[in-house]
Amino acid sequence: MRKSIRTLAESAEKCPFNSSSSNSLTPRKFSEIPGPREIPVIGNSGNFKYAIRSNSKTIETYNIHLENLYEKYGKIVKENLGFGRKYVVHIFDPADAQTVLAADGKTPFIVPLQETTQKYREMKGMNPGLGNLNGPEWYRLRSSIQHAMMRPQSVQTYLPFSQKVSDELVNHVAQQQVSFGHVDMQKVAGRWSLESAGQILFEKSLGSLGNQSDWADGLIELNKKIFQLSAKMRLGLPIFRLFATPSWKRMVDLEDKFYAEVDRLMDDALDKLKVDDTDSQNMRFASYLINRKELNRRDVKVILLSMFSDGLSTTAPMLIYNLYNIAVHQEAQREIQKEIREDPLSFKLPFLRACIKETFRMFPIGTEVSRITQKDLVLSGFEVPAGTAVDINTNILMRNKVIFSDSPHMFKPQRWLEKSKEVHPFAFLPFGFGPRMCAGRRFAEQDLLTSLAKLCANFQIRHRGEPITQIYETLLLPRGNYMIITQLIESLSDRAVITTLTSSSVIVYDQNELKLYVGFTNNRDNVEYTKEVIILLSTEIPQNTEIRDICISKNGNYVILEGPRSIFVIRIGTELLFGIAERLPSECFCECYPLHDSLLLQNPGLSVVKTRLLSEKCEEKNIIAAVLYSDNCIRFYNLDKKFDSLLLSVDFRSFLHWGNEENVANNTFGLQKNLVSFDLIPPQPKSSHFSLLVVDSDAEFYASFVHFSCFKEGISPRVHRLEIIDGLPCDPLDLQFIKTSNPRIASIFVLVSGGGILSHLVVFSNEFGEFQLLVNDQIRLPKSAGDPKITKNQVKKLNVNRYEVATSSCLYSVNISPWFDTLTSNSSGSNLNQDSRVFELVNAIGPSNELSNQKRNKWTGARSLQAFSVQLTQASISSEEEDQTLPEPEDVMHLVILENENGQPIHLFNVTTFDSITLESETKPPSISQTNEKKLVNNLEQILSSLKPLSACVISDKISCEEAVDCALKFFEAVDERLKVHSALAQGFIDKCLALSSNAKSLDEKQQSVDQRLVEETSAVEELKSKMYSTKARMEASRKGINVLFHRVDENVPLSDNEVRIFERLKEHQKMLSDMSILVPKMTLDSNELNRMAEVLLKKRGAVEESNKFSAVEKNSVEIESLEARETKLSHDIEVFTS
Repeated sequence: MRKSIRTLAESAEKCPFNSSSSNSLTPRKFSEIPGPREIPVIGNSGNFKYAIRSNSKTIETYNIHLENLYEKYGKIVKENLGFGRKYVVHIFDPADAQTVLAADGKTPFIVPLQETTQKYREMKGMNPGLGNLNGPEWYRLRSSIQHAMMRPQSVQTYLPFSQKVSDELVNHVAQQQVSFGHVDMQKVAGRWSLESAGQILFEKSLGSLGNQSDWADGLIELNKKIFQLSAKMRLGLPIFRLFATPSWKRMVDLEDKFYAEVDRLMDDALDKLKVDDTDSQNMRFASYLINRKELNRRDVKVILLSMFSDGLSTTAPMLIYNLYNIAVHQEAQREIQKEIREDPLSFKLPFLRACIKETFRMFPIGTEVSRITQKDLVLSGFEVPAGTAVDINTNILMRNKVIFSDSPHMFKPQRWLEKSKEVHPFAFLPFGFGPRMCAGRRFAEQDLLTSLAKLCANFQIRHRGEPITQIYETLLLPRGNYMIITQLIESLSDRAVITTLTSSSVIVYDQNELKLYVGFTNNRDNVEYTKEVIILLSTEIPQNTEIRDICISKNGNYVILEGPRSIFVIRIGTELLFGIAERLPSECFCECYPLHDSLLLQNPGLSVVKTRLLSEKCEEKNIIAAVLYSDNCIRFYNLDKKFDSLLLSVDFRSFLHWGNEENVANNTFGLQKNLVSFDLIPPQPKSSHFSLLVVDSDAEFYASFVHFSCFKEGISPRVHRLEIIDGLPCDPLDLQFIKTSNPRIASIFVLVSGGGILSHLVVFSNEFGEFQLLVNDQIRLPKSAGDPKITKNQVKKLNVNRYEVATSSCLYSVNISPWFDTLTSNSSGSNLNQDSRVFELVNAIGPSNELSNQKRNKWTGARSLQAFSVQLTQASISSEEEDQTLPEPEDVMHLVILENENGQPIHLFNVTTFDSITLESETKPPSISQTNEKKLVNNLEQILSSLKPLSACVISDKISCEEAVDCALKFFEAVDERLKVHSALAQGFIDKCLALSSNAKSLDEKQQSVDQRLVEETSAVEELKSKMYSTKARMEASRKGINVLFHRVDENVPLSDNEVRIFERLKEHQKMLSDMSILVPKMTLDSNELNRMAEVLLKKRGAVEESNKFSAVEKNSVEIESLEARETKLSHDIEVFTS
């Protein structure tokens, strides 16, 4: 029997935190309670940031805000929540907590745990639930479960079911360990909590730890999002009380989905239970409730729903916190295992119980125990009138330096085994106190004890990654559902190849496995990722195959694995490219096939040198790949074909060797001359060709126009040897095309040479297929050690006028905008000699403790450095929330992977925003980029209007002949300058006209597509309507038969076996209709959201007529889907009935 208030008060007198002395003084007024400065209407200044920046990163720190209040103002603080909400008093003194809780009457009043859930249930005509009720109604429901939930003897009857779930947990963890090599306990804990709830509340197994794990993950994710959004709306502006905000609509959608699933579980459980008064003592929970005469079915469902949703959010995090403490404190783990070995059948386990209690202290699941005072109180010497909301901040009390002076932040389970140390009884309230104590406390303690004992007895528990911290999401939950990127890096072998697939995803080939990592985010200086997807290939890659590079197409739909003796093409599905990270499957099947493997099999000495992908599709919309082989031939392939994909072969051997004798012509080092690298210049819009630029080992260049007709006719294009350029290094390593803001003026390449030298080449071409090559500038990378390598990324803003290059020690960003913008500005004062700018992104050379946690780990150059850049996603609740007026800053992570002296992979990274890496010059000349077209046209018009007419050249007969000639020459020079200005302006207007023409053509194509789709869908609707009329007639005949059947049932007329079967099927169909009534609101909300997004998009484009057609298309699509579903359902019902 629990201690009385008097007994607790006697033990509280020994606590050094006792504040009875302060209460003996004359109490001060309520208005004098310290707290943050108040602002009219808005409330306290400390809460204002949550109102104006109610995003997840801000909300997560609410528990830190409470700690700051305690440190700044002391053990009692008053806050004005503002915006029509009342005061709340935070207390951090166990003596004040004792005073508040001792004043509880028969029905303590609390602030609703989730105001949004309370509003939703009231809107749906439901009971708000135990956590949101007050007064007699709460007491009626709570008293009905008090006997079954709070008595230890009653909870003991559920021990066999807890043990069963624990055994299933052990088996599930073992399977996860075998399948993946590690266990994601975030997911496993949620499944365990759901399975435990099913056994206790619904009296059946839900299969969460078995074949229903995917369904369980979806339900757990729904509950998590509800708590996240509830925290945001609780602390943000409470405008959802006045009208339906986007956040409230999303909350309704989440609650609808969650309640539909839980309501199905409750109905399934209650339908199978029967009223039986014979043995109420040994009944399980749902049976016990349904046999309570004072409870109807609606009351039972309210109780089950409240305990299910609250328990699902609390028990799983507590399992994570306990496993974490056991994992990082190995001595405690050994003590637990020793305790279990000594008495395997005992469930006393005092040390494990102490560990659980200590975890409750270190990682409290809630921030406060709330009460609404029902009478005037004096707390810490201040008057607190009745009706005031008071929060007992248990998360600070249980880690208070005064109460736990020896080690408040240390895991010390022995403190609960030492009877000599007295702790104030109201300083440790993990489950609350009194009548409002957590109803599922006994079940949670029993489930944790049995499951932790089983796990410790069967596994050695370890923790990888950063220490676990807590974030506020209505409850205090483990930080995030992400994996630390350190885990990814540590799992790589020395042969791993890694690159970016899209701007926010990374693809890795390692140990004969292809994996995709998505959803990178920067969470408190730790880069994490959301999902790991294993890509299963249709054609297995042989075990000993060496892969040295990964090439990605422009849209990421094609991936090429390049090795010295093999090339594999992989087609990536759209769900991996555009799907939401959290919804991606753990495994995904992709098509894979070798590229021209017969060529490599027939020529054992042949190897692959370089592979490039044409960034734009050719005339037939094919994806073209070009491969340079060691025989100095470049072969072009159509990736859309598995077989006979070879389109064309371009042979350069006649240019490298005199008379086709390979030993005659050597390069400057006396070695055989070979092609080193090449790249492709993408075709311009409406162009029928693209360009090819090749460099050999002697830094000589070759170029060619490749017409698309060459692929059809099989004719090799004409190749030009370009003039030798002085000043280029004679040891080229790579050649790569650089995307620029204006590719029509010139094409830019970067030539990478040994010693860290980068040469920027400007390539001009004309309509006759002639090329001119100029060297604009050369850069020697600072701190260069080893050969540089250009890294690939898919971040569009980092691929225009800039590129990234890695050495064995650093990752650099090179910006060519200073001279390229000047080149394309066409101004008379252009200075083309401006240098490119080099910025250091990541430097791997530094103190040893910056490279690894191990001692004296320095980069030795034993392995070539790998690097990539990936765009980080914003850590927000959902991308579907209300639009932001100002866009959030876009962060990019630049990461390098290297090897320490022990041969282990380590990494360094730097996170920057686009503002800090755009690297623009201070005086930026105008460029003809798409983003600045409007500004450019305005500038051109201003320049044109500002031009004044030239003065007439009048030569008097009184001046000498020399003076007259000088005057005429000056006039001609002025005319030439004016002609240059007009030529530059004309070029700018031409570029704008071309852009407008292209946009108009694109809009016209979209218009035609919309018109065609509208016609097709209109005809489809008419066809479906005709089908519906015929089906309706058949349904009327069936309905008459059904009415006759029901009439016979009502008259108690004996039915035949066939009629009995029909009647049972009709009951099943009625249940299906009930389920559909729940799904219809969800479908309506989804349709409204799609219409809203389409309207916003079309308004931005200014296409009013097109908006109407899009609306008609969306309306017809919804109508088609509805008619198809109804037609299918009616046809099925008729077939069943007639059978």
